[in-house]
Amino acid sequence: MFGIWIHRKPLVHDHQATYLETFSIAPGDLYKAIEAEIAEKKLPDIEVSRVLFREGGLLSANREYLRVRRERFAYFVCAAPWGTSFFFSTRFTEIPVSLRWWEAIVALLFLGGWFIAYWQLLGVFWGITIFALNAVAVAVLCRNLLAMGWNRLDDLLLRLPVFGVIYELWLRPNTFFRDDTRGLFQNLIQAIVHRQIGSFAASSGLNLLEFKDLKPERPLAAFLRRVLGG
Repeated sequence: MFGIWIHRKPLVHDHQATYLETFSIAPGDLYKAIEAEIAEKKLPDIEVSRVLFREGGLLSANREYLRVRRERFAYFVCAAPWGTSFFFSTRFTEIPVSLRWWEAIVALLFLGGWFIAYWQLLGVFWGITIFALNAVAVAVLCRNLLAMGWNRLDDLLLRLPVFGVIYELWLRPNTFFRDDTRGLFQNLIQAIVHRQIGSFAASSGLNLLEFKDLKPERPLAAFLRRVLGG
């Protein structure tokens, strides 16, 4: 999922924001409320944490975000003052699955070294035979981790450099259930976040403004919309 040296830039699938005038809360209070509701719902395979992102350059202040992660997908929430206003933003992101050329070389070198070790220890016939049987066993095991309830091992493999990408691309079959739960993860977390923000606004006698989509339109989509008059 991540390279050894360089983290992959996440894809932002959804970016929304709203604000309130003459309103202020401690962002940590909102994050705690969101964390508590997520815990109450006992959603499986969810990891909730706080992360810091810089507001600008190297010497700029850090801003705390709430991150809700599942597999390669993460939902980020920010609550912060801006002038006399107070804004809330959400992002639904995905770490893309792709295999860099050097990662493929590392994987081939590892497999080659593994094969040579079997060959040297067991001879040509038995080395090749045992190597092939072990490779098949590992592949079958990886394709059935979730069916056996080994969710933590599945999550660990997804995070491994190089192998995590290979595991997801070829050894972790995509299913209707996985697609359904990914969409459900986004919708449920978004509903929880909106509900908690609305609750804090209502407790101050304010009505929450509608969340606006801030995700920039792709150039091709914008061009087609202008041409077609949509």
